[in-house]
Amino acid sequence: MKIDKEYPATHSSDTAWFCVDLDGNVAVFDIEENGPTPNDFEGQHCIADLITECLPSHTEENIYDLPLTDAQIKPMLLPHHIEEDVWEGGYNYYWMDTIIKLDMKKYDVLRKVLAHRPGTNPIDHKPGLAVCFSRENGYFYIDLFDNKEGIEELTKANAILEIYTAPFQISPYEDDYEDDEDDEQDSDGTFKPFSEYPFFLYHQDYGNNVHPAERVNNPVEPLHISQLPKPLQAKAKRLHLHFNETPAIQLAEHLDIGAIWTVTYEYKGKYWKQLGSPRGGHLYYCANNKEFMDSEEMEKAIASGEAVETNWNNY
Repeated sequence: MKIDKEYPATHSSDTAWFCVDLDGNVAVFDIEENGPTPNDFEGQHCIADLITECLPSHTEENIYDLPLTDAQIKPMLLPHHIEEDVWEGGYNYYWMDTIIKLDMKKYDVLRKVLAHRPGTNPIDHKPGLAVCFSRENGYFYIDLFDNKEGIEELTKANAILEIYTAPFQISPYEDDYEDDEDDEQDSDGTFKPFSEYPFFLYHQDYGNNVHPAERVNNPVEPLHISQLPKPLQAKAKRLHLHFNETPAIQLAEHLDIGAIWTVTYEYKGKYWKQLGSPRGGHLYYCANNKEFMDSEEMEKAIASGEAVETNWNNY
């Protein structure tokens, strides 16, 4: 069987996007390399991008708004020590993923620091950005890792009241759990990964190509769709389920998904992708026809040799 039609290529690195459930709660789906993504997905982002670069332009250059409640902000305020003298090639990575409490009386200092400089090559000078979580209390997520001059200006003006480590560069992959477990203990001694996030987080591990997306946290007060800017509300993928009741999700059962690199079988003139079922075992999905094959029938066909494993890139 030959297929001439071209399909969107699967992504070649990790990708994240917003979804919303029947309660209006927001989840971020963080899909590891070559996992399923929606066919109409625009761009490729990590978790930090979703709350920075993906926000719509603000009237103030490089300052964006994502209003959060006190209950959503509080878990993110992790103690952070900035290494002031670490500037490798003009960069200080301690300022890349940081939350600050700004003295709002000195808000204009932050605006000046983040303003584009006319006539300056943006490659030579990247002012950085800020996302305001609370104008009332002065909480900002900032990225100033190559703006040493701006940091010095903020420091000189005593504009920063507190500095915290933001959680958004933390990867929810297996290797990172061991590193984070020592730092993230509940009062009862148990580890609750990524509980700082103000949204549900689902991670799909495609190391062995057969996992569904698994929920790795339960936020104290989930981000609601109404809190996202209008353009992001429109782009969020709607799922007919409740995140707090759904520990695992196979996106192919809910969305029109693009290419997936996983074990593929040719059977009855079609190509079937082997996917992980949230209920255990496997699902078999034909992306070309947007249909599933009965798992019992497919597994019998695989055992008998009627279903033949083929190139993973086929449909």
